[in-house]
Amino acid sequence: MFYISCPAKKTASLNQTSTMSTCSVDRNCRLVKVLLTARETVTHNGTNYSQIGVKVGSNMLASRVFNASSLAALTQESLTVASNDLIAGDVLNIEYDFSASGLALDCDLTLVFEPSREF
Repeated sequence: MFYISCPAKKTASLNQTSTMSTCSVDRNCRLVKVLLTARETVTHNGTNYSQIGVKVGSNMLASRVFNASSLAALTQESLTVASNDLIAGDVLNIEYDFSASGLALDCDLTLVFEPSREF
């Protein structure tokens, strides 16, 4: 297994979808776990909320929406990961998306990979 840490911070232009970070994959592998940790508490909001998504191309591999539950500062949360093989040269996009006027986020993601046995 190997791990890559990516920042996921969005404090301005909260009503614009954007890339918060990217992660280049240098070998054939599989994303097996995404751990989310907030640097500051993210208080959920049913109307003005945000989402962190881990995508490869248009394929969503993992996401967290802050519309129904908060995330306390320095608390780790494991996200559900859609099964997907990655190949050398793939680029993961850590994407911010929003509803209404959005919500500021200050988090980190730890991406956990396992080498592919098929290649």
